[in-house]
Amino acid sequence: MSVPKGRRSETKFEAQHHFYKLRDEVTMLMVRRFGFDTERYEKQIARIRELRKNDPDPEKSVAKYREKCDAFNAWFVSKESDAVLEILRNIETNFTIGNSIHPVYYEEYLERRSRMDAAIGNCFALKQEMQYIIRTLPVDMNKFVHYSDAIDEQIRLYRGVRQSDNRFLKTIKGRPLNVANSTNFANCNANGDANSDYASDSNGVRPDFISTDDKTAVSGNGADLKGRAVPPDAESGKC
Repeated sequence: MSVPKGRRSETKFEAQHHFYKLRDEVTMLMVRRFGFDTERYEKQIARIRELRKNDPDPEKSVAKYREKCDAFNAWFVSKESDAVLEILRNIETNFTIGNSIHPVYYEEYLERRSRMDAAIGNCFALKQEMQYIIRTLPVDMNKFVHYSDAIDEQIRLYRGVRQSDNRFLKTIKGRPLNVANSTNFANCNANGDANSDYASDSNGVRPDFISTDDKTAVSGNGADLKGRAVPPDAESGKC
């Protein structure tokens, strides 16, 4: 019986498959200069022409502006393509390295989780970079909604894989234990008396205090040593 998709935990294979598709789509977007819209660009030039109509030579002013914009757009597309490619590479690298770690020890689990977190962070960085691009270039913002949704889906898939990693905690070695709080254990008051509060529960360890005033200490050879320190062993010379 198959499990409904809404109740399935996402697997690493689904996450990888979706990323391959996302990377291909973003790469093709870069080939198209991030969806550079020539019509929008010409409308922008027309607005400049209207603003410069009172110049001595308005067409010369417009030509200089166009030359400047063309140079900037070519440079910007090239630099942003490099930046986006680097982010995509980091996403795949971090997830691949993290997914290759099958943790046996707790330190390995932390490294795997750190890589998963880095891949998720890279996805957010990709989303921010795409938003910067559409604010800068003459593009149709509506056409970028698909890419934003795809990145959000990638983040969701990676988080699903990260959550499923909790299964390792059941058998992992070297996992830190919850250490009990020993606050107030054997504190001394103004008279120098030690306090053994909480020593009998999980917050502390019951000490084996022996008062030389009301109990008799017994040496290794059975002699009573009331009120005195335990002497060295006569034969070994050791305490």
